[in-house]
Amino acid sequence: MYAYCQRVRRTLAEVLSDFSSARIPLDYLLDLVPELRPRQFSIASAAQVGRAVHPDQIHLCVAIVKYKTMMRRIRRGVCTKWLAMLKPGDKICHVKIARGTMRPPSSPTTPLIMIGPAPMRGILESRIHEGATDNVLFFGCRYRDKDYLYADEWAARTAEGCLTVFTAFSRDQVRRGRGRDGFGLYVQDRILENAVLVWRLIDERGAVVLLCGTSTKMPEQVAYALKRVFMIEGGLDAAEAEQYYAGMEKSGRMQTETWS
Repeated sequence: MYAYCQRVRRTLAEVLSDFSSARIPLDYLLDLVPELRPRQFSIASAAQVGRAVHPDQIHLCVAIVKYKTMMRRIRRGVCTKWLAMLKPGDKICHVKIARGTMRPPSSPTTPLIMIGPAPMRGILESRIHEGATDNVLFFGCRYRDKDYLYADEWAARTAEGCLTVFTAFSRDQVRRGRGRDGFGLYVQDRILENAVLVWRLIDERGAVVLLCGTSTKMPEQVAYALKRVFMIEGGLDAAEAEQYYAGMEKSGRMQTETWS
């Protein structure tokens, strides 16, 4: 099942093509085909200050899904392929805006540590509009030239003194021979490299940590890195670090939003 279907990502149509003698009743076949579900994308612009920063606009940061399977078949995302075909001026119906799950600090004096990709931009815009300057972003992607989105804006915010950015370009740093054990540099590595700063912001100043990204290994590895920071800089043992992290989650100071 895994080798034939999942590993090579065969579609239902391709399976039926391989087994042309199969005679599946139409009503049963339709039961196997799920309804097309709404696609959700993170808004990458500030909501409450949108009119001042981006008049009458909502910015989405969307990765266009296109890849080649092990059978050398091209696969495209149903919604992102459609989005990529739109032209300026095209109108889209059936759009719904849902409230996000991330809750940044209510006070601009409370530090914010953001770990994740470009959708953090909207949260940062709101924070800066409120006068917050203690903002730290750990931005991870594969290639600097291809994937480092909003790089100019991060640089401008850094020059203004309201943002500190730590980047990790995993594929670039593999080619250059850097990184942890030759496997590339990731955001969790940057967190450990800056353990003193992270611990000071979290423990001494009550920073809020927002983590977003894919729901694969990244959230677990970031959680492990933070617990290591608690042990190294805070002098906690493993059990105490787990308890400290759980307490942050319970109080809302550690928030995670992931997608598959």
